Amino acid sequence: MFWKKRITGLPPNTSVILTMEIQLASKYAEGLVGVGGAPGEGVTMKAGAVAFEPQAVVDPREGWLRMNLDKGNQSVGGTNMSVIGNVAKPDDGNGNYVLLLRHQHGQPLSTRTASDGSLWLVFGTDSGFEGLTAIYYSRLTVWINRTDKPHLWLEPDSVPGCLRLIWNQGTLLSTTTLGPNWPAVNVTTRPYTHNTHTEPRRFWRVSLP
Repeated sequence: MFWKKRITGLPPNTSVILTMEIQLASKYAEGLVGVGGAPGEGVTMKAGAVAFEPQAVVDPREGWLRMNLDKGNQSVGGTNMSVIGNVAKPDDGNGNYVLLLRHQHGQPLSTRTASDGSLWLVFGTDSGFEGLTAIYYSRLTVWINRTDKPHLWLEPDSVPGCLRLIWNQGTLLSTTTLGPNWPAVNVTTRPYTHNTHTEPRRFWRVSLP
């Protein structure tokens, strides 16, 4: 099952890096047993983007409906969609829906825009569970940056009063030394809008060789 949306106004024929964050509601607890796989851990969440419209098309060899992009298979990601988790919630002893957050922070996806500056966003589930899955998506947030313009930024974390450092070029190791080559940069648009009120904002621009 997948959701898709075409966006426009991006630089044409340009390599970009995307970080997608999805909020969903699920009722499937961790540790359950199901046919073919668990109803929680066996339903893999994936997200990605391509320059063409994502569609389910008939495989002429087998007659199955398959995606016209490389999503990988079940728990394994592909070139166009990466794994961002599953739909399992912590076991709270009931079958109520709870909100979950799945994201690509630290592991962004690279793609290229179409000649008209458009891009198709796509996310959904790739299931090994052979039963009914009913989930609700409540929010999609996506950050898009040109590949040749890397950024770091601070955003509020899920823990009250805490911040998280986001890096759009991959995983930033905790041992990284920022040093004098990471000058501060004044920015005004999301995702660079967090204020700590009690201290200066901390943002950095990375200069590539």
